[in-house]
Amino acid sequence: MPQSKTVTLATANTSRTGATGAVEILYEADGPRYIDRIEYTPLGTNIATVARIFLNFAEPFTEATNNGLLAEVTLPATTGSEVAALEPVSLDIDQYMERGNKLIASVGTTIASGVSVKAIVSNRYSDFNV
Repeated sequence: MPQSKTVTLATANTSRTGATGAVEILYEADGPRYIDRIEYTPLGTNIATVARIFLNFAEPFTEATNNGLLAEVTLPATTGSEVAALEPVSLDIDQYMERGNKLIASVGTTIASGVSVKAIVSNRYSDFNV
């Protein structure tokens, strides 16, 4: 069955390595796992920014050579509202990761309200019935 973990991001990270600055470990694989997608949900009013996902494949994640940029996506500017929903952004990953690998999340600029980030993962691709 698909699993997920959620973190909140709001502080800029301009290092582009996933090793330093404002980063969050979004997911750590406890066995071989299929990463379907990453979902970003704005938590209110934010400026536009880039969201990055890094794959950490060796300890420690604080060493830049142990991480690789997996994907990035532009998150649009948003205005919080009590009458209209804020649209989430989905980033397709479609890749397996090995036991002990980590997904590391960051944003490129500081955003006022932040964004909730969720990794949608499972044991295998077929769990998503596609």
